[in-house]
Amino acid sequence: MMENLIVRPIEEKDLDDVYELSLEAKHGLSTLPKDKDLLEAKIQKSVSSFHSHIGKPGNELYLFVLVDLTKQKVVGISGILANVGHCDTFYAYQRGECYHKDSKNSRSTHQVLNLSREPFQASELCTLYLHPDYRNCGAGRFLSLVRFLYMASHVDRFCSTVIAELRGISDEDGTCLFWDVVMKPFFEMPFFEADDLSQQSQNFIEEYVPKTPIYVDMLPHSVQAVIGQVHPLTAPAETLLISEGFLKTEYLDIFDAGPKYAAKLNQVKAYNRIKPCESSTVSSGLGSKNMYIVTAGHGEHFMYGCIKAREQGALNSLSVKETLSMKTLFDFGDILSYMRLHPKVRRSGQVSVPVVNNMASSNSQSFSKLFSKWHDRVVRDEHYTFYR
Repeated sequence: MMENLIVRPIEEKDLDDVYELSLEAKHGLSTLPKDKDLLEAKIQKSVSSFHSHIGKPGNELYLFVLVDLTKQKVVGISGILANVGHCDTFYAYQRGECYHKDSKNSRSTHQVLNLSREPFQASELCTLYLHPDYRNCGAGRFLSLVRFLYMASHVDRFCSTVIAELRGISDEDGTCLFWDVVMKPFFEMPFFEADDLSQQSQNFIEEYVPKTPIYVDMLPHSVQAVIGQVHPLTAPAETLLISEGFLKTEYLDIFDAGPKYAAKLNQVKAYNRIKPCESSTVSSGLGSKNMYIVTAGHGEHFMYGCIKAREQGALNSLSVKETLSMKTLFDFGDILSYMRLHPKVRRSGQVSVPVVNNMASSNSQSFSKLFSKWHDRVVRDEHYTFYR
């Protein structure tokens, strides 16, 4: 499947496909509204952002789409907001603690959520959604990580800190427990309606959000349990962020209490795996199983593919497998840069060589035979990964 997929900047012609994706998505993904007019405005803003000459990060929005070349259809979307604190107030709840003395004159600690409106200069990873038919094959990781390839080649467009807001817990019908118990009494509307309105006007939040601290201990245990937790469908995105060096912050979404992650851009593992491509060749008989994300294009025109390749690290050279996506990329332009889809990992403690006691009985096998069997098993087992 991956050999038929490419990622490129969103275009105005993608509106119908993206609208279909929004209808497929569950409630709670506020940056992918189920409103064609709002989506059209977002697409136009993204197209304008890509073509603008930027000196420093502002209110730009960059949207990328995953395209199935065999169907010529958009099947996923991801985005970057250049600076979340450029124009609008950055609303969030900040976890904290308060202390008081009880009747026995000992100090008690209580969890509290304080409303934060502090100016927050950071770029935000947003709007990640993949059609269910394309999950569990690496496409989601591909769609997410291409954003770092773009950021690496356009550093001036982004802040030094990158954040990601992850969707909190909600039901199939969009019901959110944190919203219903904590926020709904102030907003007096369903969760998904307030979420949509917040995308249109930040003044809406300022007018209704409670300004006083929220004492977590006073909330029902069922509500306490969902604070800072991610939606099950968002768990893979959380795992990816953690694997790339993002850390959970003390900030929470004010609507669903979902967590916010952050990292310095130059410390993100994916960002540091990116290499310029000095040369590339096509091979039909490639034996490597390592997957690479590659950038092709010229100037401000580019697209991305994810293919099996063999790297000659010292030369920054790739030998790539011949696929539909690679043919499309080569037709589009030169290979400019690349990165491994997964970081190199040395797994320890997974394989053990049996220790042979020379004093064992005559029925014991020789070390060479045991080692040979172990080696054959490792070669057959695709789950083991070693440094090349």
